[in-house]
Amino acid sequence: MQSLPALVARVHAASGTREIARVVQQAASAGWFSPDVADAALTRLLQPAQAATAPSSDSVADTPAAAQPPPEPAVDDESERLDAVQSILDTMFAKPGLVYTPTAWRAATRLAQRRQPPSAVLDVHAAYTRHRDLVPTQNMTTVHVAALHAVAAAQRPVSAVTRTLELALGASASPGYRAAVHGAAIAALVKLKDVDGAWTAFQRAAAAEGLVLHRGALAALLQAVVQRHQRARFDSLAAHIAEHFVGVKPDVPLANQFVRGHARFDGLDAAVRFVTVTFPAWDLHPDGATYAFLVQAALDAGDPDRARQMLADLRERNLPVGWQAYRPLLAAAARRGDLDGVNRIVEQLRAGDAGDVQRDLPRIADVIVAELVGAGHVAAADLFLGALPDDARSVGVYNAYIRGLVSSRVSGSVDAEADDRMARALRVFERVMPAAGIAPDAVTFNTLVSAFAQRREYARAIALLKAAPTVTAASFNPLLLAAARDRDPVVFGLVEREMAARSVPLDAIGLDAKLECLARAGELATALAVLESQPAGYRPSLKAHMVIFESLVDLARPRSAPAAADGTPKSKRTAKAARTDPALVPVIDELAARLEVEPDHSRASLAAFLDALLRLGRARDVVRVYLAHADRVPVNSAIANTVLRAARASRSPATAQSLVAQWTDRDRFALQPQHYAQYLETLAAAGWVDQAVAVLDAMPNPPEPTHLRSVVAPFRAAGRYDAADRLAAHLVQRFPSMAAGEDEGFARRPRR
Repeated sequence: MQSLPALVARVHAASGTREIARVVQQAASAGWFSPDVADAALTRLLQPAQAATAPSSDSVADTPAAAQPPPEPAVDDESERLDAVQSILDTMFAKPGLVYTPTAWRAATRLAQRRQPPSAVLDVHAAYTRHRDLVPTQNMTTVHVAALHAVAAAQRPVSAVTRTLELALGASASPGYRAAVHGAAIAALVKLKDVDGAWTAFQRAAAAEGLVLHRGALAALLQAVVQRHQRARFDSLAAHIAEHFVGVKPDVPLANQFVRGHARFDGLDAAVRFVTVTFPAWDLHPDGATYAFLVQAALDAGDPDRARQMLADLRERNLPVGWQAYRPLLAAAARRGDLDGVNRIVEQLRAGDAGDVQRDLPRIADVIVAELVGAGHVAAADLFLGALPDDARSVGVYNAYIRGLVSSRVSGSVDAEADDRMARALRVFERVMPAAGIAPDAVTFNTLVSAFAQRREYARAIALLKAAPTVTAASFNPLLLAAARDRDPVVFGLVEREMAARSVPLDAIGLDAKLECLARAGELATALAVLESQPAGYRPSLKAHMVIFESLVDLARPRSAPAAADGTPKSKRTAKAARTDPALVPVIDELAARLEVEPDHSRASLAAFLDALLRLGRARDVVRVYLAHADRVPVNSAIANTVLRAARASRSPATAQSLVAQWTDRDRFALQPQHYAQYLETLAAAGWVDQAVAVLDAMPNPPEPTHLRSVVAPFRAAGRYDAADRLAAHLVQRFPSMAAGEDEGFARRPRR
């Protein structure tokens, strides 16, 4: 009978996959299967496939494993290696008392990534958590972190991240362990586009528990807040990293996100200063991505000469710069359709590091083709592809070509041209790629499905998905979003049933689309029921909340029966229409409270929210909510108009005066004629006529007839017609540009 060390030694000495599998099968048949045997076999199978360096020999059967250098497995078919991994894992999971090891977890993850959807990782995770007492504590970090990444890769709902995180946090109180799983949850939420949830998780970990998160999670969160122009959160992350610098140990990818953020928020000079001052202070060296952000910032600032000078300086200093630094210039040349310019830049790259360019040529080609086709230079893209070496024709290049065809917006394009582009994209998918021996991937299918969704060709999209080997929630989301856009619950239900048939649950994007579709279609009761029964951990997006809120306001205050400026009905006839259904008030109040504290309002969403509040007659709330967000959300025309109307409705001339001063002095916002009209009416309604005249004097352009109406209207509304006549005559004499207003009867008495 062989000993356990002898079996492990045989596994180490095996020359290929088949022999490894045979040794493991013999061990299982003899009752000697153990974590040590499984670990040795899986370690060998997870190594890169290379030629064998030592043959198998029975003479080493009794030799200690440590004395034998493990040979690399012979070159085997990838499928055969995965079959062996699957067999070993099946044997392990069939033994409920077996202690699982990190190697087994890595093998299960690799198997899921290569052969199965990420749901397989979650199935293995379930097996682990059912026997937590059998899992060594040191392995739990690997187990739960991999599961959280798998949740995001599988596009599961946000609630799945929450459940997995809570399960993981219950396993250990170790700060290092908790920081690792919190970081994985943050990265997963960012990947699922739930930045609010990721920020909440960060605050919970950093503020509530005082944990120092891994720099990878911080980089993912930093990138997300920069992309969404969230300056306050960017500053908070910068302060957190500075406070915990030693524990975080920033690396170049994390520092690059700071470069990107400073370029966006503070300008190119601030980003350059960060690279030249902070990188050396952090003992970091810029890479290609660093310079790519700087070059892009220079191009965004309208300074291409400075972008070229940056790259020239790098070449003169012989600094190692990859092709990514040249990417913005490549993209700009391709958008112009300048193939000669593209070739010159590629030659410059070759002169610097030909090996680097040759290795990355497929990725470089992706960028060039995407920009050429996206800008409408299809013929130039065809020429570029025709000259491209076969080894650079990856699936990514064809995906870029297809994506450019179906998503480009050419000036003056008509339906016939769009149909031609779609036909060309399908021809590439159905004929060109198979002829080149390139199989479509998930991106190929998803791109075409999205195009069909935009064209409202739902049947063709679903038929294409039926042919896809693997689908996720991301595959169906374009159809769900299109159904929401079209306010079509029937189509949404059809797509949802197809997802159920493929065992694909709605993710956060799909759940948001469902709420929006139902609300826009007038099925508010159903939308509210879905909102009430939302999965644990799912947070509807700001957009979804706004769609439901605006739909409720439309129901409560139809636009066809508007309220007066101060929120009160203008007549008994409109009073009945303007009353809010008492049953809706608690729901409206709850949603309004959520939206009021929303930290990520954009100018568009804040303007819509303020307008809805004003339609509800909540003028004072409009001013209060705006002031709470004024430091984070820059004012625009729509916001200024609504806030000034609210100040008029709430009879707050001092507030209006303060806000106008802030907008013009601090925010450099130029008031438009309609804003002056609202402002003047607010002042005049409070009896501040002298202040209104001072505003007219200070206006950058001559006052218009509408401004005469604004100043006179409050006097007429109060029945003070003589005062209105005198004021109008005085204003017209002082500001002749208002004279046209007299012809429109601004100051005439009502007919008796």
